[in-house]
Amino acid sequence: MRETSEVLRRLLYYQRKYDPVRSPGFDLPSSPFELLTSDGVLISGTKLEGTRVEGAPVWLVVHGLLANHRAPGFREFAESIARYGEVWTIDLRGHGLSEGECTLGNREAFDVSAAVEEIRRQTQSPVVLVGFSMGAAACMRAAALLTEVDGVVAVSGPGEWHGDRRWAAHITRLIWRTPGGPFFLKSLTGVRIRSGWLESESPASVAGKIAPTPVLIVHGTADQFFPMTEAELLFGNASEPKEFWQVEGGGHAEGFFMEPAKPVDRDRVNRFTDELVSRIEGLRKAEDW
Repeated sequence: MRETSEVLRRLLYYQRKYDPVRSPGFDLPSSPFELLTSDGVLISGTKLEGTRVEGAPVWLVVHGLLANHRAPGFREFAESIARYGEVWTIDLRGHGLSEGECTLGNREAFDVSAAVEEIRRQTQSPVVLVGFSMGAAACMRAAALLTEVDGVVAVSGPGEWHGDRRWAAHITRLIWRTPGGPFFLKSLTGVRIRSGWLESESPASVAGKIAPTPVLIVHGTADQFFPMTEAELLFGNASEPKEFWQVEGGGHAEGFFMEPAKPVDRDRVNRFTDELVSRIEGLRKAEDW
């Protein structure tokens, strides 16, 4: 009986992680939106009202590979950071309700840029990007190459496209490179991954171009995808103002505050969010000074 319950719990978790229709809606007042990227991909997302604080930034939250913006962990993080201002969060191309094909953090920079431009059209507030894993790569590249923002937070992000990897990343790469792998992944998760690599600048190679925008690099010592050296490379290549936050025992992306198929610890999410906001706001104030 206990084993059956565990299987059902894991099945429900992965259904919500992969399929936004099965994921619960946000508890906060929110509204869906769609926008078109400069390369013609329709992107879906949700805007959360958030706490209205004078001078507070708008937070753009960007998920990682094989997730969506309402997946367990990302949904709770978006609601947590909404205590510090309005939040926009999107499904990257090939994921959730967005169209297109995933390019593993490459052309996803256009998705981030399109969201930033739409935010700019609606408000004069500062815009801070918070990207997880593949979303971190997209945010770094967008801020360096495509659009101006007021802060970048890269959580569990890669430095190089073909750098050192840990076991979980090797499995993902194997599926992608195996003939029929992208089709298998789509059948299993609904995520549409483009076959073949599109050459482009790596996050680390463009990190220095983000300045003078503040950059916060966040990485866990127990990350199952990217070793600490990837985060150190990102930080080393970034220009001031910047900060490196190494989280002891931290996992990968939403793994900072949850384990697969286990409930999200809201207190843990809030503690992580509070520290993240404090650090990036400290960098922004130092840059303004």
